[in-house]
Amino acid sequence: MVAAALLLGASLALTPAQLKQIDGVVAQVMQADHIPGLSLGIARKGKVLLARGYGLRDVDKQAPADAKTIYRIGSITKQFTAALVLQESDRGALPANAAMDGYTISQLLSQTTGLVSYTDPGQTLDSAMNAPPNFTPGSQWQYSNSNYYLLGNALESATHTSYADLIQTRICKPLHLTSTALALPAGPDVAQGYAWDGTQFAPATPGPNATPALAFSASGLSSNVVDLLRWLGGLADSEVVPSDTFEEMTTSGALPDGTLTHYGYGFFIDDWYGWAVAEHPGLIDGYSGGDAISLGDDLALVVLTNENQVSLTPLEKSIFAILDKPKDRALVADLASSAQNEDPATSAAVKAVAASLAAGSLDRSALTPALSARTPDGAARADAALVRPLGAVKLVEFIEVTHLGGVTYEDYRVSFEHGVLLFTVSMKDDKIDSLAISRPQ
Repeated sequence: MVAAALLLGASLALTPAQLKQIDGVVAQVMQADHIPGLSLGIARKGKVLLARGYGLRDVDKQAPADAKTIYRIGSITKQFTAALVLQESDRGALPANAAMDGYTISQLLSQTTGLVSYTDPGQTLDSAMNAPPNFTPGSQWQYSNSNYYLLGNALESATHTSYADLIQTRICKPLHLTSTALALPAGPDVAQGYAWDGTQFAPATPGPNATPALAFSASGLSSNVVDLLRWLGGLADSEVVPSDTFEEMTTSGALPDGTLTHYGYGFFIDDWYGWAVAEHPGLIDGYSGGDAISLGDDLALVVLTNENQVSLTPLEKSIFAILDKPKDRALVADLASSAQNEDPATSAAVKAVAASLAAGSLDRSALTPALSARTPDGAARADAALVRPLGAVKLVEFIEVTHLGGVTYEDYRVSFEHGVLLFTVSMKDDKIDSLAISRPQ
């Protein structure tokens, strides 16, 4: 019992070595991804271990970012919307099987409606809502902001209260969140949104769906790392929804054939080095962020930045590996070097093929002539149909090498904007000679 208590006590503090590692990896990512300002928060079991800022919240004014700097948080908003809907579901007002514009509340929460996303290029709210679904509701998974926009409408109809007021009365006041609201407030510690133009930081140009009224319950909130750590802690401690409801939010859904979607309600459900993690990125014009909570030991991470469209998952995972000893060392690679046994040429080929499929085609230059000949256009289109709905490639992670029948196979986890796939390849002369794509189980 004493040993357990000592272990717990040790886990609730950062060592100087950990702080140095964290500062180093943050500096590396900010330089590589041209991030002007970044705020980082880390907590365990509700105790804040680190909350600090790096760089500038306002480049023109040379104003520094800090722990209380407020950013737009994009799709992290979905966690708040899901929790509010589940509160109403527990009250009986919005049961999981209730219909909303032809879809059930459960399908909207779990992203299985097939609704076209109104934030896709060329779409508007009206065109997306009036378009036929991409598949039979409930049969497949596809990330769509339209799902969570409709959930905001459902909340307002069920409660006769605006979404903005629900956020304040149901979440901010009980949890004492002082910097969370719909839309970005005016104030001295608010980050300006930027986009790197290749030579300098330029103010980000707002997209047509980025206004608070349109981002709404899908991606409209602003907050800071202090509030979001408190938010994650409140969820884990049953201060927002009961423990079984939080478990439902952070459990992967499954399709009728048993395939896991790796999405719960407002959270992606992932495996970080053997640890079960619930997380969600937040990308909106001029801002990028992400939050995550380890379901095994309540380690919470929040990263918010004022740079446009940056995947922060590699940074979050690097920090996570500093704080929680990876259960599977084969999955670990720091940002400066390859994982053990990783072949950079293979990684580059996997990334090229994944990116081309995400764009709707197949980069045959990454394949051997033999594999290209064995892959007719119909098969390539089928692979593209699997990959394209997931959006752009955000991260390619080497997993391991296996040997079977004299052939060496290399496994990769490829993270896209809206999902994860596994790529297994064999190589010949730095070209892919066999390729299998599957969903994680």
